[in-house]
Amino acid sequence: MENIWKINDLKREISSGLITSASYSCITEYSSSNGYVSTRTLGDYYLAAKSPSDADFVEYSNLTEPLVLGWITGSIGKTDIETANSASIAATVAYKLTITEETGIPW
Repeated sequence: MENIWKINDLKREISSGLITSASYSCITEYSSSNGYVSTRTLGDYYLAAKSPSDADFVEYSNLTEPLVLGWITGSIGKTDIETANSASIAATVAYKLTITEETGIPW
């Protein structure tokens, strides 16, 4: 299984460029000879208040996705999210293996 973390959006104060929250997702994908299954978890992370005069303040224009992901994944239950996504996929795969009939027409 592969876990792909993404930043979907950022909310910031216009005057200071301070990021106040980040929307993120963890997409977990699984491919096998039995097909492809994926699931995703979405979340919002609210960042601690900062000041542009703080030594570790990063200007909005200098932000990168890996940097923001580092802030978030270092502060949330990253492993718990990945484990829950993997369990969901495992349950879906197990269910699909129990299916013995299907409906449809060949044309």
